[in-house]
Amino acid sequence: MKKQLIFSFFTLLTAGSVIAQLNPVKQPLQFNAKENDKVFSTRASDISDAPELTDIILEAEGREQSFQRYGAGFFPMQGTVYQYFEDTDPSPSTIVFGSDNKTIYFKDIMDFGWDSYVVGSIEGSKITVKLPQTLCEEVYIWAEEPYYHNLCGLTQTGEGVNLDFALDESITEVTYTIGDDGSIKLDPLPEGKALGLMTYFIGKEYDDPEDENSDYTLKWLDYWSGAADYAQNFVPMAVELIEMPKDIEPTTYYCAIDGYNYPVDVAIDGNYMYIQGFGDSPFISNLVLRATIEGDKAYIPQNQYIGVYKLDNEMISTKCGYLKGNNIIYENDDVNFEFTIDSDRKFLEAIDKDLYLCLVYMNQFDSNGQNGLLGYYKNFYLIYQDSYPGVPSNPLDLFYSDMFYEDYGYYSFGFTMSAISTANNILLTGNLYYSIYIDGELELFEYDPDGWPYSHYYMLPEPTTEVPFMFTNDNDLDIWSPTDRQVGIYYEGVSTVGVQGIYYYDDQRTCSDIVTLDVETGEVTTTPAGVDTLINTADVVKTEYIDLNGRKVTNPQAGIFIKKSVLSNGRIITSKVVRK
Repeated sequence: MKKQLIFSFFTLLTAGSVIAQLNPVKQPLQFNAKENDKVFSTRASDISDAPELTDIILEAEGREQSFQRYGAGFFPMQGTVYQYFEDTDPSPSTIVFGSDNKTIYFKDIMDFGWDSYVVGSIEGSKITVKLPQTLCEEVYIWAEEPYYHNLCGLTQTGEGVNLDFALDESITEVTYTIGDDGSIKLDPLPEGKALGLMTYFIGKEYDDPEDENSDYTLKWLDYWSGAADYAQNFVPMAVELIEMPKDIEPTTYYCAIDGYNYPVDVAIDGNYMYIQGFGDSPFISNLVLRATIEGDKAYIPQNQYIGVYKLDNEMISTKCGYLKGNNIIYENDDVNFEFTIDSDRKFLEAIDKDLYLCLVYMNQFDSNGQNGLLGYYKNFYLIYQDSYPGVPSNPLDLFYSDMFYEDYGYYSFGFTMSAISTANNILLTGNLYYSIYIDGELELFEYDPDGWPYSHYYMLPEPTTEVPFMFTNDNDLDIWSPTDRQVGIYYEGVSTVGVQGIYYYDDQRTCSDIVTLDVETGEVTTTPAGVDTLINTADVVKTEYIDLNGRKVTNPQAGIFIKKSVLSNGRIITSKVVRK
């Protein structure tokens, strides 16, 4: 059972935790680590010999089948042990049946399996899994040695607030039974026994925990982690998992929504279009949508099983709905999310601008009995371009706060900037920048470690008049949303603040107009880019290249570099250069 975490680049949603379905058993925290001096104090027991570790299986060949894994047992989380039951919140699991019909591989045999497999042998309707088997090796910055997670037989060592589990070396295997319906069920274990995870590591233990200067010893330690299942049942999935075709090289399209864009992989196989990476987050980059093409239209049906949300190991499917009040209300299953297709431009545009394409949890529901939302998207389009030149659109929604933020020492200037060109084409966000004008003067951003009360513009690698569109230090150069930016202004008595979008592509530099806000009247004016002779007509008197480690490079070859140009008028322009 998992704590529910919900994230999308466009929507940050919260939902009630599924833990409400559990029976909590209070338990103290199991360990306390001190990062700086690598002291480890723990309830874990020390073991005299190194644990039995096996090879970690990351790949398995054979016939794959998707299952929903139901379990019953105990799960520790944030100092509390929860008991859960077979009918709550199934998790995804992939099982691979070997071509020899004698070998089987379980992926995510527990709630989380770290993308590794547990191997078993098949004889008739029985499956035998030998124990222990190592599932994962992890390294933490405060540990001198790796951690290992073993699937083991466990025995319960306490009850109530002292509930815990320890390794039971007498359990050398567990068995499963294959049912007539294709389900795979863990055979009953003796009372107080379970199948679960033990963590092993070499810890630095001081003889006197109160005295950091005392002698210490290195010893193997172990503790119960993950879960302890006394029942498991793997049930074949009733729906097909949508996956990218394995024999088709995908093409990079861009998903554009509300002035922002990000790359997605698209593969077309007959009348099907497969889209991977639809949500702009690494935790859902594996999800694959499938659209059916019919002439100059395409549609994504509801109830597609599109993959697993990596943060909490939950299965995700598609729904469609409209915003009513503060909630998305799903439509009947026969409503599809439809696009029009411009085959010449390879351009897909949503037909119903108000209909949301929703990514939902298959097995979790909110208080209204609807599937919990991971993300929802409307009025977006998918486009393929073989090149990406363009002129940035003018920044919008300028505002200046005349309130002085004493905790940070600055005034706040904000604006909205689109990554869509004036011709409605994609601009690559990594090539997009913005400049700020204070009372008509181009602002030079430079890291000042002695700024009051905090460092000014920290994390900037070099002084620059052009801030990368995707740069943030989460303070005085901040990203509020995919298109909203905030800049800290360290001046008093400012009359006007302006902003200009800048774009580099194929050695061409294009600019939006300079959009200027009068901080007293709120009036917004624009100055055409062609009038900006201060920058565009000045000569470059010096050019330097700097690598990503901050070292100057005289003859940049392959790699990514920061190009620093010093102009005859004293201005400094920096840009990112990719050499292949």
